[in-house]
Amino acid sequence: MILCLAAVINALTSILLLSRRWNTLKADEVGLHLQLLPVLLGFFTYKGAVIARGALDLFAGLTASPAVQPLHQQAAQDAPSQLAMAGEDARSEAAEPLQPSAASGSG
Repeated sequence: MILCLAAVINALTSILLLSRRWNTLKADEVGLHLQLLPVLLGFFTYKGAVIARGALDLFAGLTASPAVQPLHQQAAQDAPSQLAMAGEDARSEAAEPLQPSAASGSG
Protein backbone atom coordinates (compact mmCIF):
# COMPACT_ATOMS: atom_id res chain seq x y z
CA MET A 1 0.00 0.00 0.00
CA ILE A 2 2.81 2.37 0.87
CA LEU A 3 4.59 1.52 -2.39
CA CYS A 4 1.45 2.31 -4.39
CA LEU A 5 1.07 5.64 -2.60
CA ALA A 6 4.74 6.45 -3.19
CA ALA A 7 4.38 5.62 -6.89
CA VAL A 8 1.34 7.90 -7.25
CA ILE A 9 3.11 10.74 -5.43
CA ASN A 10 6.16 10.25 -7.66
CA ALA A 11 3.99 10.35 -10.79
CA LEU A 12 2.16 13.47 -9.65
CA THR A 13 5.43 15.20 -8.85
CA SER A 14 6.76 14.32 -12.29
CA ILE A 15 3.59 15.63 -13.96
CA LEU A 16 3.81 18.88 -12.00
CA LEU A 17 7.49 19.41 -12.80
CA LEU A 18 7.07 18.56 -16.48
CA SER A 19 4.10 20.90 -16.90
CA ARG A 20 6.00 23.76 -15.27
CA ARG A 21 9.08 23.07 -17.40
CA TRP A 22 6.95 22.96 -20.56
CA ASN A 23 5.18 26.19 -19.72
CA THR A 24 8.46 28.05 -19.08
CA LEU A 25 10.49 26.73 -22.03
CA LYS A 26 8.29 25.65 -24.95
CA ALA A 27 4.76 26.95 -24.42
CA ASP A 28 5.36 30.33 -26.06
CA GLU A 29 7.02 28.78 -29.12
CA VAL A 30 4.27 26.22 -29.68
CA GLY A 31 1.39 28.33 -28.40
CA LEU A 32 0.09 25.65 -26.02
CA HIS A 33 0.06 26.31 -22.28
CA LEU A 34 -0.61 23.28 -20.11
CA GLN A 35 -3.06 23.60 -17.26
CA LEU A 36 -2.52 21.25 -14.37
CA LEU A 37 -6.14 20.39 -13.55
CA PRO A 38 -7.05 18.72 -16.90
CA VAL A 39 -3.76 16.82 -16.85
CA LEU A 40 -4.45 15.49 -13.35
CA LEU A 41 -8.03 14.64 -14.28
CA GLY A 42 -6.84 12.57 -17.23
CA PHE A 43 -4.17 10.89 -15.11
CA PHE A 44 -6.61 9.80 -12.42
CA THR A 45 -9.25 8.73 -14.96
CA TYR A 46 -6.72 6.48 -16.69
CA LYS A 47 -5.42 5.04 -13.40
CA GLY A 48 -8.96 4.39 -12.18
CA ALA A 49 -9.86 2.60 -15.41
CA VAL A 50 -6.75 0.40 -15.23
CA ILE A 51 -7.45 -0.55 -11.61
CA ALA A 52 -11.14 -1.21 -12.32
CA ARG A 53 -10.37 -3.44 -15.31
CA GLY A 54 -7.85 -5.41 -13.28
CA ALA A 55 -10.34 -5.84 -10.47
CA LEU A 56 -13.08 -7.00 -12.85
CA ASP A 57 -10.76 -9.57 -14.43
CA LEU A 58 -9.68 -10.75 -10.98
CA PHE A 59 -13.25 -11.15 -9.71
CA ALA A 60 -14.32 -12.84 -12.94
CA GLY A 61 -11.50 -15.33 -12.53
CA LEU A 62 -12.29 -16.00 -8.89
CA THR A 63 -16.06 -16.42 -9.22
CA ALA A 64 -16.34 -18.14 -12.59
CA SER A 65 -16.15 -21.81 -13.35
CA PRO A 66 -13.22 -22.96 -15.50
CA ALA A 67 -15.45 -22.94 -18.60
CA VAL A 68 -16.26 -19.22 -18.21
CA GLN A 69 -13.52 -16.75 -19.16
CA PRO A 70 -13.29 -12.96 -19.40
CA LEU A 71 -14.60 -11.65 -22.72
CA HIS A 72 -11.27 -10.49 -24.15
CA GLN A 73 -9.70 -13.91 -23.54
CA GLN A 74 -12.72 -15.74 -24.95
CA ALA A 75 -12.65 -13.68 -28.16
CA ALA A 76 -8.93 -14.32 -28.60
CA GLN A 77 -9.47 -18.06 -28.29
CA ASP A 78 -12.52 -18.18 -30.59
CA ALA A 79 -10.79 -16.50 -33.54
CA PRO A 80 -8.26 -19.29 -34.31
CA SER A 81 -10.92 -22.00 -34.05
CA GLN A 82 -13.17 -20.14 -36.49
CA LEU A 83 -10.27 -19.79 -38.91
CA ALA A 84 -9.51 -23.50 -38.59
CA MET A 85 -13.13 -24.41 -39.34
CA ALA A 86 -13.08 -22.20 -42.44
CA GLY A 87 -9.87 -23.90 -43.58
CA GLU A 88 -11.41 -27.36 -43.12
CA ASP A 89 -14.41 -26.34 -45.23
CA ALA A 90 -12.11 -25.13 -48.00
CA ARG A 91 -10.07 -28.36 -47.91
CA SER A 92 -13.18 -30.57 -48.06
CA GLU A 93 -14.52 -28.61 -51.04
CA ALA A 94 -11.19 -28.95 -52.84
CA ALA A 95 -11.10 -32.70 -52.19
CA GLU A 96 -14.50 -33.31 -53.86
CA PRO A 97 -14.17 -34.38 -57.50
CA LEU A 98 -15.60 -32.05 -60.06
CA GLN A 99 -18.84 -33.27 -61.61
CA PRO A 100 -19.54 -32.46 -65.25
CA SER A 101 -22.47 -30.14 -65.47
CA ALA A 102 -25.62 -31.11 -67.39
CA ALA A 103 -25.60 -27.80 -69.27
CA SER A 104 -22.31 -28.48 -71.04
CA GLY A 105 -23.88 -31.30 -73.17
CA SER A 106 -21.77 -33.53 -75.37
CA GLY A 107 -23.07 -32.88 -78.75
